Amino acid sequence: MNILVYTTLFPNNTETTKGIFVKQRVDRLAKFFNTIVVAPVRYIPVFKTCSKISRSEHGNIDVYHPRYFVLPKLAKWTDGVFLFLSTLFFIGKILKRHKVDLIDAHWGYPDGFAAYLTSIVYKIPFIVTLRGSDVNIFLQRGLRKQVILWYLRKLKYIVTVSNSLKTTLIHHGIDPKIITVIRNGVDLNSFIPMERSSARQKLGIDPDSKILLCVGNIVKIKGQDILVEAFANIRHKSAKLIFIGDGEMRNILENSIKNRLGATTRISFMGRKPHAEVGLWMNACDIYILPSRNEGMPNVVYEALACGIPVIATKVGDLHDIITSEQHGILVAPNDPTGLSRAIDQALATSWDKGFIRKHAEQFDWDKTISLCQSVYTTSIKNH
Repeated sequence: MNILVYTTLFPNNTETTKGIFVKQRVDRLAKFFNTIVVAPVRYIPVFKTCSKISRSEHGNIDVYHPRYFVLPKLAKWTDGVFLFLSTLFFIGKILKRHKVDLIDAHWGYPDGFAAYLTSIVYKIPFIVTLRGSDVNIFLQRGLRKQVILWYLRKLKYIVTVSNSLKTTLIHHGIDPKIITVIRNGVDLNSFIPMERSSARQKLGIDPDSKILLCVGNIVKIKGQDILVEAFANIRHKSAKLIFIGDGEMRNILENSIKNRLGATTRISFMGRKPHAEVGLWMNACDIYILPSRNEGMPNVVYEALACGIPVIATKVGDLHDIITSEQHGILVAPNDPTGLSRAIDQALATSWDKGFIRKHAEQFDWDKTISLCQSVYTTSIKNH
């Protein structure tokens, strides 16, 4: 069986951690299916944003990065049309060399929309996986919402990574019978518990401080601004907060910290780190924190738990299905810095059982995920 994965969320030579959660699933499925990845990159002529991004190979997977034109910050509902037109003939060239049995799209818009139109043109079975903001944010209003719902209502198979995303789609009139929930998994061989002192020594971190860690894109929806506000009011004044990641909110947060807290060495922005290094940072921290305003089923929580690290997270998405006991972590309301402060103080005062947390995480490995994906692939092709 030959699969063409279509997504703008995939690592490339200049964005090495982009869409790593998609790559993890694709890598495992490639053990069972011949897989080609088409991962288009935005092309804005004035900025030449993708001039250094080139075709690559990930193991036995060929990854192509055709360019697609976008109107920056304008008429976002047009992104899907431009993406479709920009990649249609490129995919046609691939189809002349390779038989493709299924187009597997990741991310609802523009990726899913463009891939759906492509599947119609070339008469290929199609499924799309919806992952979070493509449902929680994009379906709130506007023309983009209408375009997304138009094509989703025409599909036979939709995958979501959480039950909450499925519920939202049903609320918008999507037939529940066509939606399958397939969660992401965690690589239990890459994210493993290790001695905190050893991890800190490798990273050059103070061995005695209480360390809070937050990993992810620094954007409004991820709620790092709430975390900074909460951190300023915790009782453990010697604790330190480390952010790994980057994004449009980073400069705003750094300026806010200077204005509110003055010069401080208690909050550090480390920028993006290779995914292979994230487990080391997790093992170096005392508590992992996810302060998001909205989520689907974030892989980073699986990864922290797999390292035996307790998690403080907001009650959004399906996080209540991951953190099912106070022995795994603490759930708090989103947009509540006071509640988050209390949770941090409580977590820092708690003795956590690292082995128990790791054992809980082991149920989220990739085996079940891949089995469900295989079933959906086979059914989609058979019933096309």
